[in-house]
Amino acid sequence: MAIILSIHPNRDLALFQFEGTVDTKQGARIFQDYVSAPGFSPTYKMLTDTSRLDTVESNYRSMLSGVLSLRESLSKFDTPALSVIYARSNFFFGMARLLEQVQNPLSNIQIVVTRDEAEALTLAGQPEKSMADLHEALRRETDPGGALHVVDNQESAKKPPSTED
Repeated sequence: MAIILSIHPNRDLALFQFEGTVDTKQGARIFQDYVSAPGFSPTYKMLTDTSRLDTVESNYRSMLSGVLSLRESLSKFDTPALSVIYARSNFFFGMARLLEQVQNPLSNIQIVVTRDEAEALTLAGQPEKSMADLHEALRRETDPGGALHVVDNQESAKKPPSTED
């Protein structure tokens, strides 16, 4: 359904919010959009929020192919960078760990996966204790630079949502 990217320079944060059903191609495309965006900085912490995600359509082969297609984008991270993934279920945790194993040898981005919202936010340098609080705070902020929003609304094939663990 959608992956929403918002870049918040005043927080040194790139927030990826996954909603509905997403696939590997959508994830790769939004990452390319991020590194191509005028507000991109390889020093920003990346935070992925799966609180509105229903399911991920991916497997090892498509994930490896997706990561390999991002070599040029990944090369923009010439110093260590942090990507925190909040995985609200065992299924999403497993998919994020698979991404970590595929991507880590090919880039300077360290992926950290956690099932705890507060921990994810702390690791990403954010003071809020829940994703809902973070989204509300970002809506209230009136930073002159604002946030850069890129929305990917390409529909994936409809499948029943994954069951929560």
